[in-house]
Amino acid sequence: MRISLLTIFGATLLATSAQALYDKNGPVLELTAQNFKEEVMNDGHLVAVEFYAPWCGHCQRSLYYDRLAPAWKKAAGNLKGLVKVGAVDCDQDSNKPLCSQYGIQGFPTIKLFAPSSDPSKKATKRPTDYQGPREAKPIVDHLLALQPSNVRFVKGDASQVKSKKSISLNDFLDTDNSTLPKALLFTDKPTTTPLYKALSVDFADRMLFGEVKKSVKEAVESFGISKYPTLVVLTPDSGAIEYSGKLKKDALEDFLKQHALPAPEQSKKKNKSKAKKDESKSQKDDPTSESNSASFDPKVANLMTDKDLEDQCLSKSGICVIAILPAVDAEDERSSKEQADALHILEEVKRLDNEKNGNLSPFLFQWADANVGKSIITKFEMSQDYPTLVVVKPTKQVYRPFVGAWNENSIKTWLDIVAAGRFAVWDYKGDIRLSPVEKSPRDEL
Repeated sequence: MRISLLTIFGATLLATSAQALYDKNGPVLELTAQNFKEEVMNDGHLVAVEFYAPWCGHCQRSLYYDRLAPAWKKAAGNLKGLVKVGAVDCDQDSNKPLCSQYGIQGFPTIKLFAPSSDPSKKATKRPTDYQGPREAKPIVDHLLALQPSNVRFVKGDASQVKSKKSISLNDFLDTDNSTLPKALLFTDKPTTTPLYKALSVDFADRMLFGEVKKSVKEAVESFGISKYPTLVVLTPDSGAIEYSGKLKKDALEDFLKQHALPAPEQSKKKNKSKAKKDESKSQKDDPTSESNSASFDPKVANLMTDKDLEDQCLSKSGICVIAILPAVDAEDERSSKEQADALHILEEVKRLDNEKNGNLSPFLFQWADANVGKSIITKFEMSQDYPTLVVVKPTKQVYRPFVGAWNENSIKTWLDIVAAGRFAVWDYKGDIRLSPVEKSPRDEL
């Protein structure tokens, strides 16, 4: 059999150009049988995979490759950090079983591996064929339309929640509140940006992502938002933190990493260092230590008279946290327990605040029953669904009523936001007074 020099040269040229089809340092990820599971199946992002062969037996295929390769590279560059774009060389012996597994019969074949929207099938990815145009823009548009997202749409209250992706502000703040950090993006855009979707996938199980539209006035006003977009992170330890850096993926990732739960591979390292920290910190956190026991009073002051109110709140420079608890009704045995339970939660909030802020806490905790606190409820337009509370700063004559579930996590997070200055407050005029207790008339013998 005679093989011409031209044939050999042509075959060599095709092989050489094919080897350079996708640069290892380029935007297209080189996928192999060894890394396919980790890079594709175990990745939470949408992954687009081109299965190709570097040789070509027909001229039209060579021309087709010439058209697809630049478009695939351009699409990969445009989608960097948003959608993973890769390629498998099916001519490599080690990759042939992989190509056979996915039924690859012609080249190039593009398959899309999207994560399941069902949480119970989190690790499941069923590939689908891409049959659209082979130009960069249609490829990018199609992949972005399929981009997964863990972003919840935060509404002002439960009545506005109309889908599984929506959640009320209270429920969002209450979700695993003692441990799970949260990111809230306030936006005036009609749809969620690809960047925010990608970040929500990057930080899955490490941070809860929410989005608040400009039209959701209750949430916007609660955080005092005046410009868009504004990103706020809420953590159990640090309260509300507003992001002020560049709106670029790398910068946002660095910021979110500081407040998110550690990545799984970091957990073991963190646990080891935590053990050492706990040992050195034990004396500081010991409630029996001299410094803590001497300064912290776990009891919450009970306001019964205007003098109590003056001494505990009005004459102070801090922020008064005034809780209105259910009044005890002698004819209702349950009322005493309801008040005691509500007070216990308030005392726990005070304890948590002391653990975090110590003597630097701005809050002054106190409570009154619903009968004594009637005038406060009226003055500050508070809910009459007890227990409830209001924060008041007498030196500036401003206030903010609490809205949320009566539990330690909800109240503590809300107070953290107050302390960070992220809530809008309202002015009040005049004095604050308690209501005199009216003694119920009794039959006398």
